[in-house]
Amino acid sequence: MKKFVIGSLLALLIPVGYTLAQAVPSRQLVKPVTTPKPTTIKLRDNSTLTADKLIPQAKILARVNKKAVIKSIKLVHFGEHLATSKKVVGVESQNPEISSNRLVY
Repeated sequence: MKKFVIGSLLALLIPVGYTLAQAVPSRQLVKPVTTPKPTTIKLRDNSTLTADKLIPQAKILARVNKKAVIKSIKLVHFGEHLATSKKVVGVESQNPEISSNRLVY
């Protein structure tokens, strides 16, 4: 009698479990689509400033890694720097947080 009851229970539970397993959708790891935040320029145009109003070259050079080899240092617009680095490295880079007219060494 025990074998009959256990067998009957198993016969009922296996198809129910199989059906439930099929009904539950699998979780997909998909990130929700979000719209990118508009980028604001954090480092604005400072091209109206003269070189004496900017950080001195000596102070900048003091913060550079001592093992670095500096080929040249000059004051240029950030847009020019990007164009030059594209020619040297071969990869176009951008930083929308920096104005292309900002003066950089």
